[in-house]
Amino acid sequence: MVVAWRRLRRLDRYIGELDKEITLLHGLPMLQPLPLPAIEQLARGLEPVHVPAGRAVFRQGDPADRFYVIETGTADVIGDGRLVATLGPREGFGEIGLLRRVPRTATVRAATNLELQALRCDRFLPVVTGYPPSSREAGVEVEEMLHRFGPGGSTDDQNGSRH
Repeated sequence: MVVAWRRLRRLDRYIGELDKEITLLHGLPMLQPLPLPAIEQLARGLEPVHVPAGRAVFRQGDPADRFYVIETGTADVIGDGRLVATLGPREGFGEIGLLRRVPRTATVRAATNLELQALRCDRFLPVVTGYPPSSREAGVEVEEMLHRFGPGGSTDDQNGSRH
C-alpha cells in the first residue's frame, strides 16, 4: 500500500502540473480553437526555461526552433533596434518564425526574470497547423503582427502587448 500511495501522490502532482500547463496554453488565442486532447498533447511537450533579466531569449535573425509562453515576468520585443511590444504572463511569442519557417523577426529580451514554458518546433507545428481552426487563427495573428510591427505599421500597444 505504501508503494501505491507514493505512485498515486506522484501522479496527483503530475496531473496538477499538467492542468496548470493546459490552462496556460488554452489562454492563448491561437490555441483556443484546439480540442482538449491537442492542448494536452502540447502541454506534455512543454519544457521550463529560466531567462535572467537583461538576457535575450533569442535574437533577430536566429533560427526559429521553439514557441514560448510566459509564466512569470515580462519581456521586451525589439524589432530592427526599436521596442515594438512588452509581453507579460500568459502571452506567447516565437510563432512567426515557426509558422513562416523564417529566422526570428525580432529579438526578445527579458525585462525581468522570466519563467517560460517552451515548445519545440516538432511538437508545436504538427498540432497547431494540423487542426484547421487553430491554423487559421495562427495565420491571422501572424499577419496582424507583421502588418502592425512592420515598416510603417503602428506600435501602439492599447490591447495589451503583441509581438
